[in-house]
Amino acid sequence: MEFYNQPGPQTYLPDRLRWYEMPLENSVKSAKVIAVTSEEATYWTIAYTILLTSAFAAIAKLVTGLVLTYAQLRGRGNRHVMLVTFYNAGSPLTAATQMAQYAYEAVFHSRKGGAKKVNWDSLYFSVILASIAGLSIIIAQTATFLIGGKTLVARHAARANPAAIYYPEMIPSDIGDPRYQMVFELVQPVRAAAAYQALGRLEASKANVEKVVNISIVNGTSDNGTTFELQYNYAINGSDLGLQHATELVYSVRGGCRTEYNWLVTAGFNNSDTYPLWGNVNDTYLTNPTYATAKVDAESDNPPWLNIVPEWNATARSKANRGYEFAIVPNTSHRKSPVPNLDDPWYITEDNPEYVNASNSTRAQYQPYRVRRGRPPVLCWQNDTWSLGNNKVYNVVDLDKLPGLQLSTFLRDIVFQREFAAPPFIQTGNNLGYAMVSSAMDTLITTAAKTIYASRCNATRDIERLIQISFLASREVARNTVLLYPTLFGSSLKNGAVDANGQVPDEYADFIVESKDVAALRVKTMVSVPALCIFFWGIILIGGKMNYGVMKAKNVGARSRHNLRMIALQASQLYRLLDEEISGVRRWSGRTTMSPYIRDIELDDGDRDKVRVREAADTERADEPERSPVKFLPISVDGPGKEVDPGYESSPFIRPKLVQVPTPNENEKNQATTETTPIANPKPMLSALLDMVFFWRTHTNNEKTEKFELVMTRRWKRALKTDDKYADFNDIRNDVG
Repeated sequence: MEFYNQPGPQTYLPDRLRWYEMPLENSVKSAKVIAVTSEEATYWTIAYTILLTSAFAAIAKLVTGLVLTYAQLRGRGNRHVMLVTFYNAGSPLTAATQMAQYAYEAVFHSRKGGAKKVNWDSLYFSVILASIAGLSIIIAQTATFLIGGKTLVARHAARANPAAIYYPEMIPSDIGDPRYQMVFELVQPVRAAAAYQALGRLEASKANVEKVVNISIVNGTSDNGTTFELQYNYAINGSDLGLQHATELVYSVRGGCRTEYNWLVTAGFNNSDTYPLWGNVNDTYLTNPTYATAKVDAESDNPPWLNIVPEWNATARSKANRGYEFAIVPNTSHRKSPVPNLDDPWYITEDNPEYVNASNSTRAQYQPYRVRRGRPPVLCWQNDTWSLGNNKVYNVVDLDKLPGLQLSTFLRDIVFQREFAAPPFIQTGNNLGYAMVSSAMDTLITTAAKTIYASRCNATRDIERLIQISFLASREVARNTVLLYPTLFGSSLKNGAVDANGQVPDEYADFIVESKDVAALRVKTMVSVPALCIFFWGIILIGGKMNYGVMKAKNVGARSRHNLRMIALQASQLYRLLDEEISGVRRWSGRTTMSPYIRDIELDDGDRDKVRVREAADTERADEPERSPVKFLPISVDGPGKEVDPGYESSPFIRPKLVQVPTPNENEKNQATTETTPIANPKPMLSALLDMVFFWRTHTNNEKTEKFELVMTRRWKRALKTDDKYADFNDIRNDVG
């Protein structure tokens, strides 16, 4: 796209029901794609991003299962709570953040024997879990980058629309044929448009073009004046040409140009410089002086221009693999300039006699300098090579001799043979008219139409510019059959692409057209992402059926450990266990599943008349594990005939609430003082920084500070302080011990 513009929607053919090979951008490799509109591609990208996210959620779930199965708890309470936290985090990022908090606690808030000490076991376990979570994030992000929704779109391109292809069926290019002028007048505007299109792309992307078109220049002098020799080369592969299958075909160009003062005759010709090209002094081409004559004064009011003349036997020489020669005849003589040029072969100036001989009152009407007459022509040659793998041919007519070339006969035998029979330099340059040289632009932008700025003009820069334009024009010969030549639809020229039935065969559209309005979706990604999603979730669902559907009565082994931890450590089951422990009511179903549920609606409503509450003195059931005696406060409910406790609120189910930590009596204080040593606070600045990072404050040992803790309970105070100082948790969190 760096050298390309925006085509119309009729030039390409989206087809969501058919896949085909698409060359990748800036590569000779291809991928199977389906072409859709860019709007449809947006929805596909969103859908595949969701699928990929779902696949990674399944992978994270599998990783969590492995951690639950093989994590060594070693009877450590912190390991237990960290494993529960890791399991219920919900995402690797959340898990990593919470493990970092545990690492912080292990380093700064752990103690042993009353003295501050790092809990290395907790630190080690938290770092391991955080590393697993971090690795999951890295893998997920990398995979998203490699096979995510963005990579679904291979490029914004599609196959050319066969119905839009047009290329004129040319008659033999014989100047004597009466139809020649008619064909030339019809085709020349299209080819001129192609040349100007390439010129516009050069101005828009000159820096990129200079990277791929290699040009070297050597300047010199001779008895006749300054000289130069220029060498150039570039290569265009099938992908650059837009070919669908022949992406590895390479069109290589190598050429050069040099000044030829010997091809110049000025004696005896007062109004023109005559050029006996290729040293043929006897044949000065006077029968058609346009090709070998540069008029001096008759055209001095026109912008500079170049006449590019092929060698008379150039086609035969090219077919004999001897290269293609052509000459460039400058038409720059006597162009006026306000500034001098001292050394350029085509633009060297002399004093303007009109200015020198004018009186002081009229001298301002003239420019002080003009370009000298007798500017040297330039001999150029170009060698073309067409290669596919290790096989090469040196003329476009021999493309059919390249084994394995997948190229339609329409492009191979018609379009390419006509567009590359002669160097594109010749056709492109001659179709640009006055725009073929950059000095013409200087002529047009000055206040006087007869004036150029000679100091800005340069012969080698003009040739270098034409080489770059021909490079860009060469890349578009296939695409121009749907971009430019269709303007000839309806003309007297027959479409050379149609078959005997008047239709363009589908195989002729074996090139692609780029457009932001169409997108080629990779079939590989379209298949692999849903397959991965189904595969990983299938493992989870099948594994769940195998593991959870039939619970084996075992408490040992990796599989049993996986099942037990996967179910019991889930937040919903932990809530169920805690609620039954505190309330003493067996009201939950699904006790060995991932989804505990109260089936009895009356129990779900918390109706106390139908709920059997176990008191602390009740005898434990023989088939249940022994429970620690728990004393339950009576639940107070406001209403007639009920106990009223205005300081409390209650619920039939446990809820997270803050409660005040009881203050120890004097004996307990003294005992605590003798058994423990106060922990020194961390350094204020470090402590404050860490508190900001982890959203909690450092603990203090001020006995006068009221402390609170978070519990799961069925009964709580409405206000935690008599003055009702705190309104919500955010106000009270600074006092949490």
